[in-house]
Amino acid sequence: MSISTVFPPPKMTDKYRFEKREGKIFRFNKNGLLTETTFPNEKELYLSCIPKFITENNNGDVVISALNITSFEDQSGVVIVANQHGKGKFLYKGYPRGSDLRPRGICTDALSHILVCDLKTHSVQMLDKDGKFLSYLLIRPPGIFTPSSLFYDSKTHHLWVGSIDRNTVCVYRYLSRPGYLADKKPATAEKVRLLKETNKPVDLNEFLQHLMSSPVLSENPVDNWLSFRMTIERHHGRNKDTPSSLKSLRESDETENLLEEWNQSSAKVMKPSSNSKLSPEAVECPQQLILSIKLSKYLTVTGVNQIRHICCMKSGLFWINDDYKDIMLKNVHDDTLHKISDRPEKEDSSGSFTINNEHELIYISKNLSVEKLSTELTKTTVIIQNWIHGWKPSCVYWSPTSDSLLVGMRSIRLNCGMVTRYKPTGELKQVIRYDNNRLELYRNPCFITENNNGDIVVSDSGTAVVVTDHKGKDRFSYTGPSSMSRLEPRGICTDPLSNILVCDNVSESVHVIDKDGQFQFLLRLKKDKWDIFGLSYNVHSKQLWIGSQDSKIYVLRYLKKK
Repeated sequence: MSISTVFPPPKMTDKYRFEKREGKIFRFNKNGLLTETTFPNEKELYLSCIPKFITENNNGDVVISALNITSFEDQSGVVIVANQHGKGKFLYKGYPRGSDLRPRGICTDALSHILVCDLKTHSVQMLDKDGKFLSYLLIRPPGIFTPSSLFYDSKTHHLWVGSIDRNTVCVYRYLSRPGYLADKKPATAEKVRLLKETNKPVDLNEFLQHLMSSPVLSENPVDNWLSFRMTIERHHGRNKDTPSSLKSLRESDETENLLEEWNQSSAKVMKPSSNSKLSPEAVECPQQLILSIKLSKYLTVTGVNQIRHICCMKSGLFWINDDYKDIMLKNVHDDTLHKISDRPEKEDSSGSFTINNEHELIYISKNLSVEKLSTELTKTTVIIQNWIHGWKPSCVYWSPTSDSLLVGMRSIRLNCGMVTRYKPTGELKQVIRYDNNRLELYRNPCFITENNNGDIVVSDSGTAVVVTDHKGKDRFSYTGPSSMSRLEPRGICTDPLSNILVCDNVSESVHVIDKDGQFQFLLRLKKDKWDIFGLSYNVHSKQLWIGSQDSKIYVLRYLKKK
């Protein structure tokens, strides 16, 4: 047994900048005696880095998770891999190439995969021993949200994952059928499956004892490595196809159409599901609808800095808000008909207002109460003022089918969130916080809506779209169309076909997924940068309204009769 560590001894100038850095690897035996000091042959691999975590792979490679000194404030870094003699093999700086990595805990598994926690993507990333990115292994796992520490148990083949701010450790059954691990044939060794997490970690000691006593072998044999990929993608609500087979978008032949559309050459007829509970407005829709997507117009809105949220009304008016400040009632001529400045200070209140069946505005006020503004814009009524102790509201949505108010909430002390349902009188009716394993579902709900089948859909803190049924049972989390992609969700809405639409900051597009979380297609503007945020589907005109950070609203024709 030996212990390895890395020391980059920095020298500081009077301006507190690192002047000289040189990495070394020290190896100690089990008695604590220094047995080897390695100077890397390629010193540039170790320059400007602060080692945080170190491990060793099965082939003897030394694997280091390090932070960049030059960008220490934003916590970006790199994974450094050198052979046992100290010669640099490769650097991993994130996926896709050119992206930013904020590495933390690191480990290797029995197949020589390298697993590293990334704070930026809230994920555990899997690489092969040569540094090739394989998959986002865990993205925003419930109860952990941001993985920061890792440990692979080679005896039980469990993966231990710790959270950076939740004081939570979850243990996952990671590799099954360990008999294959002793097989020297690579093709056979690939027949190993990753399984999702086991039971709830309420009492950690009791939970771990339960895990260690559970069988490691899987009852369901797996034919190939692809089965592992598909298992994870289905769990996260991803498309079952590989990234290369995802539906692509084509550019429209019409020069005035600025939108990259879904392939209209083979018009797709989509029917509402038989169990859909359509809203009163959506009942008027025909049984067969065709997606007919085209940019109708765009509006430049004055008086706002950024458009964070949109609510369309039947009369052609719409409510919008900007970066955490005013809520304004506008018309298509950019006239401001009403303004509400009673807004929470220093709060991310992006999805903080909604419209009820009577077209009254319901919003979160400055004192964090939920208030209702009459249609005459003259009378304000307090609906909810007293909240569950230790919690505050962050977003609201009026359910037209259940005649109730959904409120996304975040904890004042804990880094987690929940969803509550209130009656029109302000009486608490339902609380949704945990998944089936008693792990927290939400970190910070920013937008909330409801699908036609009663599902509650939440855009959670730029990490995932979390969907539960109307009873609060966890259905799926959508974190991107494949295991090689990620998502930073913003505004969210649903259409009469029960599709879920969400703005994504990573791809600068609108993701369209079906009610079961399967990826359908993207909507994207043909421009260098499309920083979109707010999203609203107008059930009256069958138009999709998209608000951007440059104070523009793009109005799209979305559905039409067959």
